[in-house]
Amino acid sequence: IGSRSYVFLARKTNETGSQNFSSDGEKNICDRFPPSAPSNRTAKVAQLVEHTLRKGRVASSILAFGSLLMQIIFFIFLIIAFCISLIISFVPIVFIGQDLWYGKKKNAPFVPAPDVVMGDLIAHISIAPDSVVYDLGSGDGKVLRALYEKNKTGTFVGIERGVIPHILACIKHRTIQNLSFKRKDFFDIHLSDANVVVLYLFPELLDALLPKLNTELKAGAVVYSLDFQFSERKPDEVISFDQTRKRGKNLYKYIF
Repeated sequence: IGSRSYVFLARKTNETGSQNFSSDGEKNICDRFPPSAPSNRTAKVAQLVEHTLRKGRVASSILAFGSLLMQIIFFIFLIIAFCISLIISFVPIVFIGQDLWYGKKKNAPFVPAPDVVMGDLIAHISIAPDSVVYDLGSGDGKVLRALYEKNKTGTFVGIERGVIPHILACIKHRTIQNLSFKRKDFFDIHLSDANVVVLYLFPELLDALLPKLNTELKAGAVVYSLDFQFSERKPDEVISFDQTRKRGKNLYKYIF
C-alpha cells in the first residue's frame, strides 16, 4: 500500500472518531509512515539525464568554439585573398601608369624643366615674329607657354605622347588659340615648317632624333636642347647657366 493510502486512512479515522492515537502519545500516521524514498531505477534515470545534459553542454561548447575558429580562419583567408588580388592588380597598374605618363617608350620620361631655369630659357631662346615653334616632348606645356608669352605672334605646337601630361597641357592652356598640343609620337610629326625646335630629352633619344632633324628641318632652323647634347654633332653655341644647379645648367644651340 502506498503512502497516499495511509493518508486516506488517517483522514477517515479522524472523521469517525473510532481511533485516536493522540491520547496515548502515538504519532500521527502520516509521520509514522513517511513517503518512500525514490527507487534505484528513478535514481539511475536522474543520473542518466544529468550525464546527458552535461554532455550536451560540452558538445555545445565545442560547437561554439568550432564556429568561432571557422570564422577566424575565413577572415584570415579573406585578408590573404585581398592582399594577393591587390598585388596582382598593382603590377599592371604600374605599367599602365608608366604608359600614361611616358607613352610606350620609356627613354622619353616626363621630366619638367626646373622652374629656376625658365627665366634663362625665355631670355636666350630667340623667336622671330610669326615663327613656328615646336616643343618635342612638351609635357604639361610649361616651356611652350613661357615662349608664347615672349612672342605671341608665332605658332606654338607641343608634341607629347604621354596621356596625362597631354591632358594637363590641354587643360592649362585651353584658352590660347595659337598654342596647341598634339598627343603623338614626335617621330611621326613632319617638321618641315619649324623655325625653332625645343628639346629636353635624354642623349640616346637625341641621337635617334638627329637624322630626322637633318632631313626635315629647313635651312636656318634652330634647335635648342636643355642639359643634353647630340653625341654626333657639336653645338653651335653653349649657353651656360648657374652650374650649382642639379638640372638646367646648359642650353645647347644648333643651327641647321
